[in-house]
Amino acid sequence: AAATPAKAASAAPSLKDLKGAALQLKRTTTRCGGDGPSEDEILGVSTLYTRCQGDLARLSKACGIPLLLLRDRPPVDAWDFATRMLAGEYTGMLSVQDKATITQRLRKTVDRDRKRKDAVAAAVEATPEQLALFERRYNAIKS
Repeated sequence: AAATPAKAASAAPSLKDLKGAALQLKRTTTRCGGDGPSEDEILGVSTLYTRCQGDLARLSKACGIPLLLLRDRPPVDAWDFATRMLAGEYTGMLSVQDKATITQRLRKTVDRDRKRKDAVAAAVEATPEQLALFERRYNAIKS
């Protein structure tokens, strides 16, 4: 049988019950925006920079970013490009559709590079983390 409004109202907790329950709640902290991009994402996007050999025109074409944005704030190296790109520094003036297109391209690149790294790791018995560390050091020496 369905509850009548009178029965539903009587089943509602009292103010005293609510206050007691509120005292038992634990305090939490709300995080806005997460912790930023993961190291895998940064490495994936930095690989794109490395493949384009830091050439801003090639990066512009590969990512669909206006060359002017890259020239106004040129990246120092692959890591700098990736962190700026993922932070939205090179997409701030673009439309929502353009940003979505760039995001899709970057996801494809990151996924493709992750698969390559996993294949190399399996072949040489190294972990993806070890390969990532090696790649960062190699890029640092190369720059």
